[in-house]
Amino acid sequence: MTATNNVNDLLTHIFTNLPKQQDNDENLNERRLFPQQLNDFGEYLDNKLNDIATPFPKSSFEYEENRIGPSTTNLNLYSATGIVQCTRFDYTGIGSFNTARADVCVFRGKWQYEVLLETRGVMQFGWCTIKCHFSQEIGVGDTWTSFSYDGGRIRKWNVQNSKYGDSWLAGDIISCLIDCDEGTISFKRNGVDLGIAFENVPCGKGVAYFPAISLSQNERIKINFGSRPFRHPTLNYLPIDEKPQLSIEQANFLFDIFEQVIYLGKYQKFNGSNKNTNSLKFSQIRTMSDPKNDAILMIIAQQIMERLCPLLASSYIIQQCFIPMLLRLNHESLHSEHTEISLCLDYLWAFLQSNDLLNILIQLFHSLNILYFFEPIQLTFDQQRQYLYLLYSILKHEDTRKLSLESIFFLKVKLPLFIDIKPPDSDLLKQIIPDGWAKKKLNMNDLERDLSCLSTCRKLKDDLKSLENIQIEILKLLLTPSDVLQHPPSSKFLFITKFRLFLKENLSDSPLHNFQPGIIRNFFHRLLHVLEYYWNQYHEIKSFDEGHESSLPFDAAYVPSQKFIDNNFDYFNLQRLGGVQSHLEKEYSADVKRARSLGTSFLSRAFSDQSSRHDGMSDLVNGRDRYRHQLGYNLKSPNATGSESLTELLDGLILLYHVGVHKHYLKVAEVIDSLREYNESLTDIDNKLMNCRDDCPEIRDELLRSKKIFEQQTEDLTRKIAWITMHVFSHEKRRDIVILHRCVYRTLQIASEAGNLFSFVPEIYLNDIYLNTFTALNVYYPTEESGISREMAGDFVQFIANHMQDTRIVNSG
Repeated sequence: MTATNNVNDLLTHIFTNLPKQQDNDENLNERRLFPQQLNDFGEYLDNKLNDIATPFPKSSFEYEENRIGPSTTNLNLYSATGIVQCTRFDYTGIGSFNTARADVCVFRGKWQYEVLLETRGVMQFGWCTIKCHFSQEIGVGDTWTSFSYDGGRIRKWNVQNSKYGDSWLAGDIISCLIDCDEGTISFKRNGVDLGIAFENVPCGKGVAYFPAISLSQNERIKINFGSRPFRHPTLNYLPIDEKPQLSIEQANFLFDIFEQVIYLGKYQKFNGSNKNTNSLKFSQIRTMSDPKNDAILMIIAQQIMERLCPLLASSYIIQQCFIPMLLRLNHESLHSEHTEISLCLDYLWAFLQSNDLLNILIQLFHSLNILYFFEPIQLTFDQQRQYLYLLYSILKHEDTRKLSLESIFFLKVKLPLFIDIKPPDSDLLKQIIPDGWAKKKLNMNDLERDLSCLSTCRKLKDDLKSLENIQIEILKLLLTPSDVLQHPPSSKFLFITKFRLFLKENLSDSPLHNFQPGIIRNFFHRLLHVLEYYWNQYHEIKSFDEGHESSLPFDAAYVPSQKFIDNNFDYFNLQRLGGVQSHLEKEYSADVKRARSLGTSFLSRAFSDQSSRHDGMSDLVNGRDRYRHQLGYNLKSPNATGSESLTELLDGLILLYHVGVHKHYLKVAEVIDSLREYNESLTDIDNKLMNCRDDCPEIRDELLRSKKIFEQQTEDLTRKIAWITMHVFSHEKRRDIVILHRCVYRTLQIASEAGNLFSFVPEIYLNDIYLNTFTALNVYYPTEESGISREMAGDFVQFIANHMQDTRIVNSG
C-alpha cells in the first residue's frame, strides 16, 4: 500500500467524520472538495479560515456606537482610591475601603459584566459616572450618580441604602446589568435574577456609566468584562468586551479536525486493536494500522497547531472551544489510560514553542480553576466532578505535570481551589434536610448519627467522598516519586519545593497570598491522606529491604529534632522556643556542631547536570526537550531521599494547620454560638408567651412574630451546622486531627529529650499547633470516649506540666 493511499484514506476519514452542520447541497459539495494530498492540506485550511472570516465585520454596531474605551476592558488602578492590588487574575483590597472603576463606559443599550467572589465580606459592585469622586469612606453607591449592590450586608446603595438581594458566599458569581435605554440597573447571583435594584437611572446626552467596584480590606475578586465566556449570560445584554465570534468559529473548525486526528492517533497507537475506540468507525479503513500513518498524522497535526496557536492566546477560545473538546475526549475515570488527552498534549508539546506552550497551559489551568471553583453547587456535584476528572487526565501527562509544578501551580494558578469543596447555599440545604428537622435534632454530639438516618444526607456524604477521592488522586499524581529516573527532578520534589514557598507566603500577613481558612482546611485533609499513602508505601518497601525495625509507620511519624537545626528546612525566620535562631546557634554552638555531624543532608547531590543530555543536540530539541533543558538550570536539586522529602512534607502539613485549619474552626464556632443564642432567645420568648396576659394581644402578636423569625433563623443555622458536621467535624476528619496532634506530640517529646536542641523547635509547634489541635479535638469535634482520647489527654497534661518552668522555652505564649 503506497503512502499516497494512506494519506487519501486518512484525510477521507477525517473530513467525512466532521460534525455535520447542514445537509444541503453546498455542504455536501464541500465534503467532496477536501484535500487529497498532504501538500494541499495547509492551503485548504487557510482557504477555509478565510471563507469563515469573509462575512464578519471588523466590529459590531453596538461596540462602535454605544461604548467608549479600549477593546479590552480593565480596572483603572491608577485613579483608584485606597489600594487595589492586581495580581495576574485577581483584585485585592489593601486599604480599609478601596474603589476603582473600569476604563470603558457605556451610554446606550444593555450591558453586563460578572464579578467572581473569592471572599464573601463587605464589597459594593455596580456602575458610576465620571463625575463620581470616591474616597476611603465613600465608594460605589455612596454618591448620587453611582449605584451598587452589597451582598455582604444584603443592601443596595445610592447614597441611601435599603434591603435588596441575597447574602453572598465565596464562590458566587454576581452579574451587574445596566439598561441605558430604560434607565434600570439590576443584579443576578449565580444566574438567579435578584430583580430591578434601581429605576429611573439618569441616562441620555452627556451621561455614561463605568463598571465600578469597592472592596473592603483583604476582600478578593475576579472580574470578567467579557474576556472569557460569561458563566451566566443574560438574554439581550452584551458583555463590555465584544465576543470574538470569528475566532470561535475558526477555532471550532480546527478543533473538529484535530479531534479526528487524535482519534486516529489513538487507533494507530494500539496498532489497529482499537482498544476503547468505536470499532465500527475504523473497520473499513484498510490502511489504518500501517506504520507510515504516525508520520502522516504528525504532519497533519503540525499544520493544525500552526493555525491554532494564535487563536489559543485568547482565554475566551480556551474556555469556549478547547476545554469542551478536551471534555469530549476525556474518560471520567481514575483507571482509564486517558490516551486521547495524552495524545493531544503530545501534539502540543511537539509543535508549540516553549513560551506559547506555557502560556496556553496557564490559560487552560486557570480556566479549569474558574470553572471548577465558581460552578454552582448541585446535590450530585456532577459539574465539579467532570472538571476534576479532566484535570486528573491532564496531569497524568508527565511533562505537563512537571511544567505545571515548576511554572504554573501556586505561582499563577491556585492549586488549593481545585482541592476545595464549597458549602451549599440555604436553598440547596433545604433539599437535603427537611423543614422541622431542627426542632428535634439539637444534640451536637449525636448530630452526625442523626444525619445518617436521612437518605439525602447519606447520598450527599457518598458524593462528597467521591469528589474527595478524585482530589486525593490528583495530589498523588503531583507527588509522584517514581518519575525521576528518565527526566529528573521528580514531581514530588517539584511539589514540595513550591509547597514550601506557598507556606512562606501564607504565613505572612500579606492579603495578596492568603487563602480563605476553609480552602486551607480542605487542602490539609486531602494532603494528609496522600502523605499517609506515600509514607506507608515507602516504609513498607524499606521494611521489606532492611527489616521491620528500620521502618516507621505513619501512625508513629514525627519530625526529627535534627531538622530544626540543620537548615535543610526553611522556617522563614519563625521564632523558636528558645528565641531567635541566630542567638541559639551561638549559645549552643557545641550542641549544634555535634548534632550536625551526626545528621545527613536533606538534598542528595547525586544527579548529573541535565544539560549533558543535550550536548551537540541543540538543533534537534523540540518543545518538550527545550523545557527539560531549561529545567535543569532552574532548579538546584533533583532527588531527595524518600524519607527526607516525606518528612519535609509532614513538617509542611503541621505548618499548614497553623496557616488556616484552626482559623476555620474559629469561624465555624461562630455559627454554633449563633445557634445557641437563637435557641436561648426562643426559650425566652416561650417563657414570655406563657406569662403574657390575655388583655395584651399586641404584645402577644409581636412575640409570635419574633418567634417565627427566630425559628426560621434557627432552621437555617441548623442546616448549616448539619453541613459542618458532615464535612468539617466528621469522624474521618477527626481522625486526621488525631494523627496530626499525636505527631506533633511525638516531635515535641523527642525534641525535649534532645537537651538544649529543644530550644530550636519553632515556637508555633507548641504554642499554636499542639495546643490548638488539642482544643479542636475537645471543643469542636463531637466528644469521643476511647483509649486514644484518654491517652492523648494524659500525654497533653503531663507534657504541659513538665514544661511549665522549662528554661529552654523563653516564649511561653
